[in-house]
Amino acid sequence: MNSACLVFHCDESYIEGLKVLLYTLKRSPRLSKLPKVIITDSILVANEFSSVSDVAIHVLSEVQLDALDNIELSFDRPLPRVLENKTRFITNRRKTFQKLYAFSDFGFERNIFLDSDLINLNNADQLLDECGKEDFYAAPALLKSMIFEASGELKSSDDLNDFHKSHFNNHMVRPNFNSGVFVANKTLIGAASVQRIISTAQSGCFTGDQPILNKYLADGGYSFGSLLPWFNVERPFYAAFGEDQYNRDLSSIRFLHFTGQKKPWWPYKSSDNEVRDVNFLYRTWDENCSAMLADRAVRFIST
Repeated sequence: MNSACLVFHCDESYIEGLKVLLYTLKRSPRLSKLPKVIITDSILVANEFSSVSDVAIHVLSEVQLDALDNIELSFDRPLPRVLENKTRFITNRRKTFQKLYAFSDFGFERNIFLDSDLINLNNADQLLDECGKEDFYAAPALLKSMIFEASGELKSSDDLNDFHKSHFNNHMVRPNFNSGVFVANKTLIGAASVQRIISTAQSGCFTGDQPILNKYLADGGYSFGSLLPWFNVERPFYAAFGEDQYNRDLSSIRFLHFTGQKKPWWPYKSSDNEVRDVNFLYRTWDENCSAMLADRAVRFIST
């Protein structure tokens, strides 16, 4: 019997991203065999993945969605000037709060959450072996270069835990993690936990789910375990440090995370400020997408 499940959040604009993530999970044989739950507010998403045998669709109810309406948004950058863009931007920001329902009880002792803008590049089955002791596990939201420069090559999660605690204790701030990949153990799972997280969200002004969860876990005194940076490597790191660094790291990266306001499966416009110039990263996504489309055994591709 499985004691863990994989949890995803997906709206209509992330369908193609989730398809590629599910396909690339074959590189993690044990993770890929876990039951999967997709959280969504979209019937289109539910229909798109309904034929996949090991996927359960959790369509959020009106009551669940209404509970998120009182979360006040703050913005870490100026909003677009065009009203239509503002509306879409705010809508997308609000949708990220739906991820808070990843802490729901789906009948397992451990929920392993993966953002739908990830691709699995190397075996990440380690998530099943080393994430049972603490209440919560995630990768620190620190540039990998900063971590490695500060403490040398980190060989284990224990090394990173020690560095993480020391760094943040010295700077007297809360631990800060990226919520794109996380493991929530049974102490954090259930309707009561979800309600407490939403209450935390309603008590402040947040840019998204990540600062809400950081505050909730810190204030609640839950134990935190750090994943190695390889489990959630954000696209901006390689946009800054280039293709040579990416190629050196390629065999170590478990999940590559396409964070930011542009996704590789969205239409590209030549007038965009962010030209598709990080070609080696987009090429990685394109290659995995092409492999999925060519694989006749994949059942969630629309015909």
